[in-house]
Amino acid sequence: MADPKRLILACAQPGHQLNPLVKKRERVVGGQRLAEPNGEGFPIYAPCAGTVTDVAPALSSTGDFVLAIFLENDGSGETAPALPGWDDPTDPTPEAIRLRALEAGIPDVARGGIALARSLAPTTPIQTVVLNGCTTEPLVQAERVLLHHEWETVLFGFRAAIRAIGAPEAIVALSVADRPLVGTLSQSLTERDAITIEILPDRYPQGLERYLLAALRGVDLPVGEDPATVGFAVFDVTTMYALGRALRDGQPFTHRVVTVAGDGVARPGNYRVPLGMPLGALMEAAGRQGTIRQLVWGGPLSGTAVASEEIGVCANTRAVLAYQQPVSFEVPTTDCIRCGRCIDVCPERLSPIYLARYAEHKRWDEAEAEGALLCSSCGACSYVCPTGRPLVQSIQLARYEILRQREAERASQPKEVAVP
Repeated sequence: MADPKRLILACAQPGHQLNPLVKKRERVVGGQRLAEPNGEGFPIYAPCAGTVTDVAPALSSTGDFVLAIFLENDGSGETAPALPGWDDPTDPTPEAIRLRALEAGIPDVARGGIALARSLAPTTPIQTVVLNGCTTEPLVQAERVLLHHEWETVLFGFRAAIRAIGAPEAIVALSVADRPLVGTLSQSLTERDAITIEILPDRYPQGLERYLLAALRGVDLPVGEDPATVGFAVFDVTTMYALGRALRDGQPFTHRVVTVAGDGVARPGNYRVPLGMPLGALMEAAGRQGTIRQLVWGGPLSGTAVASEEIGVCANTRAVLAYQQPVSFEVPTTDCIRCGRCIDVCPERLSPIYLARYAEHKRWDEAEAEGALLCSSCGACSYVCPTGRPLVQSIQLARYEILRQREAERASQPKEVAVP
């Protein structure tokens, strides 16, 4: 897919905002650093050459306005020189691997977008590193495409992650649907690789870490805990692909594969798109058809509707679904019948109906105490609810309000000023 005429690159990362390094009317080249963090975080880079038309607030997928860099593509294709690479993932030291991950602006997509460099430097001993290839949500195929067509690059990054962490064991976890890949993937492994390939049921949400570790090793991951607390490090395919390109080819993280589907596009498929590509431009590239009345950011079960086509693709954009008719829940005609199905299917062992009730009554503190922030937004609770209650949507609202209140409290705290 060709780069669009205009990009909207958000300068926001979990918990903080980046400092732009460019100004309005400044020309940049592909691969040039555009913004960098104050402390924790990672820089972002220009996916293409062009001119900065503005540095101003832009709408994000959460409905908030965040500082963004607006870049107009000049079509020249000019790029900055690549960083020096390595031919073997075991050549760089663990410190060099972490430094390159940071310099290349690679997020750990599975960890909510924190810097990958942090995940490659765990504070507790790691016994097993897992490549999570279990993409089981319907329609979402972006990571499966990378496994099929970019396995050598994914494996390069995965080997480097194993070296950086120093774990004695590694697993590539695939779903049953990817069993035909096993032969091809196995041919790339050598005797020095302590990597095994394991096939898991093609069952949603198998890719969630709690289900994944239980299926692989019978490990019971405590609610709200990181896999590192039980000796595991889990990485997604997109992140390992980006790490492989950064180490081998010296390329920063500027593009990702996105699944585009729905009856609003004539050419559904998996597209490699630049970060910051407006959703409207993505729809045009995929063959917009009819009138798109709803855009869903994510899969059909875990995704959320977004309010505008002027939102740029970012690191965690796995899929975008376009519908000519809005897909929504009807207002329930009955109250909860207390069947308990939502509790039975919740992979985080929460009580979705109670969380949703707290959200409906704006009782954010009680929702937080009940575990709203632990919700993975898989959507299983809404799917099984016989009364059609919008459970996951209500819990997402509670999460948003809790985090918004936390941010407001943080901003209201007096800042310490150094006295000379």
